[in-house]
Amino acid sequence: MQYIDLFYVDVKIMNAVQCQKVLGGNLEQYQENVQVLFAAGKSVVFRVPVIGGFTDGAENQKSVIAWMKQYKPLKVELIKEHNLGRNKYLTLGKEPLMLDTVTDELMEQYQRDIVSHVPVETEICKV
Repeated sequence: MQYIDLFYVDVKIMNAVQCQKVLGGNLEQYQENVQVLFAAGKSVVFRVPVIGGFTDGAENQKSVIAWMKQYKPLKVELIKEHNLGRNKYLTLGKEPLMLDTVTDELMEQYQRDIVSHVPVETEICKV
């Protein structure tokens, strides 16, 4: 960590049970890792994948914003869901995930909500 100045941190699901179920991860550990980065004075960009049916819900959005408010990230990037992994799934003989569509309006509102609560540059990234 002493040789790295900038960290990209994905912020996905802020409910511990859902985080474990969907991502197989430990939300508390993720949050502690972020605390370590900020305590060490590192620059951090939060990346928020907005995935239909997983991370796009109003409750998750509110939780993400409430959690981000305690930090001063360099930037927030909202990443709209895409289907670029579809062919990889098919090549591997697996059924691709069917995701709910995330609208541009939802992305724009999410961006406005973040900016109004976490005064930081926030960008909507599309593929």
